[in-house]
Amino acid sequence: MTAPNSNCEPLLSVERLVTDLDVRGGLLAPRRRLRAVDDVCLQLARGRTLGLVGESGCGKSTLARTILRLTPASSGRVWFDGLDWLGLSAAALRHQRRRMQVVFQDPFGSLNPRLTIGAQLAEPLVVHRVVRGRGAVRERVAALLCQVGLRAADAGRYPHEFSGGQRQRVCIARALACEPALIIADEPVSALDVSIRAQVLNLLADIQKQSGVAYLLIAHDLAVVRAACDDVAVMYLGRIVESAPCRVLFDDPRHPYTRALLAAELPARRAARGALPVLSGEPPSPLDPPTGCAFHPRCPHAQEICRRERPTLTAHPAPGSLHRVACHLAESLPVHDPRAA
Repeated sequence: MTAPNSNCEPLLSVERLVTDLDVRGGLLAPRRRLRAVDDVCLQLARGRTLGLVGESGCGKSTLARTILRLTPASSGRVWFDGLDWLGLSAAALRHQRRRMQVVFQDPFGSLNPRLTIGAQLAEPLVVHRVVRGRGAVRERVAALLCQVGLRAADAGRYPHEFSGGQRQRVCIARALACEPALIIADEPVSALDVSIRAQVLNLLADIQKQSGVAYLLIAHDLAVVRAACDDVAVMYLGRIVESAPCRVLFDDPRHPYTRALLAAELPARRAARGALPVLSGEPPSPLDPPTGCAFHPRCPHAQEICRRERPTLTAHPAPGSLHRVACHLAESLPVHDPRAA
């Protein structure tokens, strides 16, 4: 099934996506349903990078796995390059899978320690028939290694012989092997030393300029998002609470949760100016979410309407705006001073 006017559509469009998970507290405890992804809507244009941020446990990785069809969706739609992604048959999904690839957080855990790097890069080339013939596969593997800043001779080495940053480069090369239109990068630099993170982010940016690939970049480090992303979506307890172009969101965050994340990013400057609230308390359990706005138990601005009614993601400051906020008080919050974050 193809979306109407698919040539004009974003590369990736997620519409009211819901993912429920079965959890069990103990061996004899009854199963309970946990809503890990709750009515999520987002869009990603071709050749751009969308950052997905939020605290640990907010549902970022589950959303990514649902989009990848590694975790089944409970309801909602995902359009990918004009295709009804969740509606594809198993055979059609195998044919299209090469166009959506993933880079995971742990590069060592993502690689088979018993296979050489060359064998692991060759596997997707053979499975998806990107190139044919042993000679062509070897040439393509060498080209991939050079593309990510490694040597062609590294194809004969094993994962344990590389540093963490080099292993992540190998994982990026493997994702690029099938020439995808979209790469979902789930915390791709969080396991790396600070000195290596900038190198990997620069590599991703260079690859995007060369190939036009789009990224869905999952992160909890706002400095990474600020440096690497064109657009940002902020997630809290399974829901998108704010989304905007990167500069707009950092200059004028309208959701109290986004402001609290910014405050935590640079605490010294926040303390000096006193312009942003400190995020206190723990997120509510997704097994027992609060009524109304899920953030209201931790929000310094919460009012009765926040406890009673769940806000919808609405364009701010006017219809048609790319800045969207799910907050009853978005219009009345004081103006944010971007120099304070």
